[in-house]
Amino acid sequence: KLIRCKHYISLLFLLTVSVQLLYAQSTTYVPANGNVYIYGNDTLAIFGDMINEGNMTAPKGAVINFYGLKWRNEEAATIKDGSSDGYSGDGGVFRFIQPNPVSGNILYQLIKGGYNAAVQRGCSFPNIRVESGPGIVLDDLSDLKVVNTLDLQQGHVFLNGWNLVVGHHTPGSILHYSSQNFIVTGGTFGGGRLYRSNITSASGTVIFPVGTRPDSYTPAGVHNNGQPATFNVGVSDGVL
Repeated sequence: KLIRCKHYISLLFLLTVSVQLLYAQSTTYVPANGNVYIYGNDTLAIFGDMINEGNMTAPKGAVINFYGLKWRNEEAATIKDGSSDGYSGDGGVFRFIQPNPVSGNILYQLIKGGYNAAVQRGCSFPNIRVESGPGIVLDDLSDLKVVNTLDLQQGHVFLNGWNLVVGHHTPGSILHYSSQNFIVTGGTFGGGRLYRSNITSASGTVIFPVGTRPDSYTPAGVHNNGQPATFNVGVSDGVL
């Protein structure tokens, strides 16, 4: 069963398909048997926390504005882009935004991505745009995967000891990175790492915009002239 989101929807409440989008800043919940489809050129706003245990589809043109504090994907959940395999299209944009217009708070937002970089399995987002001054933080016990584009409009992504994967069939794109907006890995050995998928010679130099702390930007670049491969980069404050 599908939910059709009309032009700007801040709230949906539908009991018959067991997909509960609750009022104000209550938790939005998509259960394991739930299916949410956001049509292209439609916008969905979520002001409270989000739990996705089911299946979401966000094709190109769909926009999801998330103002809550915590987005949680379970590993068996999916967020697909509307293409035949769910991961070959442009997909919609998931915007992580602060301040929350309801509460006025400006806080870090947590993401439990539901992905496992070690076994390359789990849930992923088509595109994420960070528009949060404090930034977003990867929640415990889960990596995060962005299939197409990670857009760092405002704020850092703090790996918090976990991993961020960008790309799927290609290395994907990371936009608007700078010394003010980048991926913060933490400064310890064995901390979080940034992965870029399937880098080829045609990819050119692929940038890994990372640093150990918000005041320590130390990006890296990879140019691969060999077989397609996934590369990962981590940073530490010490040397081996």
